[in-house]
Amino acid sequence: MSVIPEDLKNKALQTPNIPAAVVCPNEESVLLAVKEGREMNLIDPILIGNKNLISQSAKDIGLNIEDYNILEADNEEQSALAACQLSNENKTKIIIKGNLHTDILMRSYLKKEFNLLEGKRLSHIWHMTTSKEDRPLIITDGALNVLPNIKTKMHILRNVIDFSNRIGLVRPKVAVLSAT
Repeated sequence: MSVIPEDLKNKALQTPNIPAAVVCPNEESVLLAVKEGREMNLIDPILIGNKNLISQSAKDIGLNIEDYNILEADNEEQSALAACQLSNENKTKIIIKGNLHTDILMRSYLKKEFNLLEGKRLSHIWHMTTSKEDRPLIITDGALNVLPNIKTKMHILRNVIDFSNRIGLVRPKVAVLSAT
């Protein structure tokens, strides 16, 4: 069973072998996705984190990571900083969040010294598919922009529409929901 949604997989195959920093990949689902992405030539992963934890998780699922590029880091913060530094140096094009809290990764990502924002508002996009639907459900900002004003909401909306367009959804249906 594939852990990568078909629509994203097909789109990703258009730009294969993207260098990817995988932060704290010491979790079964993360390693399975990395394995599948690597086997399909979608990503060229650099696993960043505690090598012992990564190795144990890989062993638990029967994944041989002997030929994987692993960058040792003592903790979540160092792993996140290392991933952001690699992105800043153009050694990776994407950062994949593994088994660490979002706020730890985002604190590193937002550091001005890494220059990763490129003048845009950062927002969270969660792409979700189910076996019953052939189209994705995309949810934004469950984690990043707490209490956004109208200008921030417009940036979030622009980001999700741009993302939707990039994965082939020309006219996505949008619903604005708010708990407040």
